[in-house]
Amino acid sequence: MREEMETHIARATERFIARGMSPDDAALAARREFGNRGVVQEQARDARGGRWLESLMADLRYAFRYYARTPLSAITIILTLALGVGFSSAVFSVMAGLVRRPAPGVPDDPALVKIRGLTDVRPFARALSYPELTEYAALSDRFESVAAWTSAGVVVDAGSTESGVISAHAQFVTPNYFATLGVRLQAGRTFSQSRFDAVSPPELTAIVSHAFATARLGGVGAAIGRDVKVSGIPVTIIGVAPERFNGAVQSGWPRTIWMPLSAWQTVAGTGTLTFADRNQGLFEAIARLKRGVSPDEATAAAKVIAARADAELKAQATQTWIGSADVVRLRGIVDPTGRYGPLGPAATLAGGAALLILLVCTTTVNSLLLGAAVSRRYETGVRLAIGASRQRVVRQFLTEVALLALAGGALGMWVFGVFLKATELAQDGFDIAPDWQTTSFTMLYALFAAALCGLSPALHATRSGLSEVLKESSLGAARRSRLHRSFVVAQITVALPFMIALAAVTVSAAEEMAPDEKSALRAQILSVEFNLSAGRAGREPNRIPALIERLAAVPGVAAVVPMGGNYGRGLVSLQPPPDIIRPAASNPPPASNVFVYDVSPGYFEAVNAPIVRGREFLEATRRPRLHRLSLSSG
Repeated sequence: MREEMETHIARATERFIARGMSPDDAALAARREFGNRGVVQEQARDARGGRWLESLMADLRYAFRYYARTPLSAITIILTLALGVGFSSAVFSVMAGLVRRPAPGVPDDPALVKIRGLTDVRPFARALSYPELTEYAALSDRFESVAAWTSAGVVVDAGSTESGVISAHAQFVTPNYFATLGVRLQAGRTFSQSRFDAVSPPELTAIVSHAFATARLGGVGAAIGRDVKVSGIPVTIIGVAPERFNGAVQSGWPRTIWMPLSAWQTVAGTGTLTFADRNQGLFEAIARLKRGVSPDEATAAAKVIAARADAELKAQATQTWIGSADVVRLRGIVDPTGRYGPLGPAATLAGGAALLILLVCTTTVNSLLLGAAVSRRYETGVRLAIGASRQRVVRQFLTEVALLALAGGALGMWVFGVFLKATELAQDGFDIAPDWQTTSFTMLYALFAAALCGLSPALHATRSGLSEVLKESSLGAARRSRLHRSFVVAQITVALPFMIALAAVTVSAAEEMAPDEKSALRAQILSVEFNLSAGRAGREPNRIPALIERLAAVPGVAAVVPMGGNYGRGLVSLQPPPDIIRPAASNPPPASNVFVYDVSPGYFEAVNAPIVRGREFLEATRRPRLHRLSLSSG
């Protein structure tokens, strides 16, 4: 550009010389005709484009020099923004992992859906019966394939002292389970059976998780073809699942082994459970939609099947919980009866806490920036006096704040990302790590916070000219003082409820963690799990009592109380019989939905829970077809 301007001036000089002017007068006239070279250069650079990049680089260099002189202020603002933006990003990441993302290792495919049974007692999902599964699998106009599974606790013995014997969660799946999900195994093959049939001859093969293969079986390659015992039954490992795969749905339990559904009764010892009974809700199901079929269209077909099953069971007066069914995307926690319960209230509470913390951090940063802007009033006044526009100075202030906001956002995302990896949700197999969408959201969030925090101080700093700054008028000082006080009042107003809530939570947690009688008793209670198949228990009827007697004879054991598997027996509905309902009542009382726990006589005494009214269970009171309940006072 400089060479081109010199060429224009040289040609103009030659033209003036040709008119009879001397070389010096011609050069002077040419420069006068061309105009201010510096102004023309600035205008040409603006017309060419890219000037914004040069200005941005100049603003960044100036910001680095300024914060190098005031490191304490920069560090304080970065840490404050890291807290607010990082916590909000963590909440967004957790909610996205629990609601929006599929289970780890499962493709995010719109065609993958979950078939949910719904009860008519509460808006809870229910397990499906095997006859329902076969009817869903027959909907070839809605689904390309339907797969199902049921879970059971098993004991896996790898056959060596190094591997040991572990208690694991197994899933017994239909042969098309992995194909329906679109999950490719890390090594090996899937099950050889191809039919959707659970009553065919059992195929005693297994696919193990990547973590189990590497930790217990000497690696992925060494696991293939190896024989293990699952609850005492010899099983051959034919495949290893992908590294992050933990099942089709988000779950709080790590899955270790997958086996064909045909091996379920043999390995898990299901006893009297039958596949033909519509009253046995035992399975969960997923499906792959046909091309062009929406989940709503599949839901309409599923409701027809559920209504037919519901009418059949109500006619038999055996079950009234079938209710309905629906089809939803296979992403997030799709079962509201899961370990973590409904997410609506929790998401609202977490979002409110994130908003409150963000407001506190924003007002704090705004107050700090306002103080910095007041201290830089001389610098700002001089820059405005020598020709800088107010827009240019405001852009400089916003660039400085944006630099701090990006640093705070990156620091907050890194700190809370490390924190999320250490949480129980991550250890339970939920995919809550920040992804590119969360990262983009965090950076945009940080820039928005920068504009929100820095715009008001920048406009305030550029409001006064050099003359007012030099005069230090009392009116200007009072105006600055009022603005600063208003931000302080807003900060205290927003922070006070948060501090009260934090103090309440801290006190409650301290009381909960304080040693008391319950915590001391809890430390004395141990849980011992036995996993015995029904077949072996039937051949050795005295095996379980003998184990209990041996445990009770161990020195230091005060009591041994047998309990049911996983403690809970599920959700049931309690309603008073007609003979105890008062005749004056116009409407019968509604049913109470409770969880029933399977315990044995001596349970309440062992856990030091005195019975408020009535008595403890007795062995002599057990009779066929008679169930006795002990209700909590709550």
